[in-house]
Amino acid sequence: MATDATGTPTSPDNIPTFNVDVDAPSGLGSNAQMAAIQAALSARINTPAGIVTGEIPVWNGSTWVRSSALGMAPSGISGYPSDPLKVLKGDGSWTKRGMALLWDSVDAAVSLPVATIVSASLDQGFRHLRVVMTGKVNGAVSSANALMQLNGVSTTTYDYIFNTNSNGVNTAGSGAAQTSALIGTVPGTTNAAALGTTVVDIAQYTLADGTHTAAWTFNSFNAGAYTAATMQSVTGGGSWNTLGAISTISFISGSGSWAAPTRISIYGVGL
Repeated sequence: MATDATGTPTSPDNIPTFNVDVDAPSGLGSNAQMAAIQAALSARINTPAGIVTGEIPVWNGSTWVRSSALGMAPSGISGYPSDPLKVLKGDGSWTKRGMALLWDSVDAAVSLPVATIVSASLDQGFRHLRVVMTGKVNGAVSSANALMQLNGVSTTTYDYIFNTNSNGVNTAGSGAAQTSALIGTVPGTTNAAALGTTVVDIAQYTLADGTHTAAWTFNSFNAGAYTAATMQSVTGGGSWNTLGAISTISFISGSGSWAAPTRISIYGVGL
């Protein structure tokens, strides 16, 4: 309680007031009032010069500035989850994105050449997986198989069928009880100008029973013109043992090693 200002303080700023019946007119009470008023004013947000409709003041560490000069940090939003896979919905809630990049070989600084590329542990918060791969190998072949394993399992559990068109000639086949799944073909060094592209869709990757049967792929590569260096293929397959939810995916070169500019991206799709 301020000296010579012993009345009931104001609310909410707690500025002293005089008790006119007992406080001496010493000036000390007035000084206490002025100090409290100054403290309250100093605590107020100063309107940044030039602020316009739709902007807010943002603290830059020493003063308030316009939000167009310094945007508010995401962590200042209520409920901010610090999760790159979540977005803010219009109702103010944070939720997983409908499609989000879970892992990328270039972002992960995978060093090439390498015979096998293994993803990091994949987020389990989505419904399906989509893999997009562009690649080639350093083997001295015109084309090489691109192979995939789930959760590092290399036992004879993978089955698949395929249809490949190479320079207008269709070839169909299948593989049963394989140690890896065929997901397409990629060019080797004898097709130096070519680059293969594969898209793999894996449905319900978090199923605990591990029967991941809907892994369909489309694959294509060419050397510019429609020649023997051109190939398209469609492959379907499954893994029939109890793998559990898919947490990692391994990509294996069928000849030599994966070579630059190979890039593999894995996306989560659906909530």
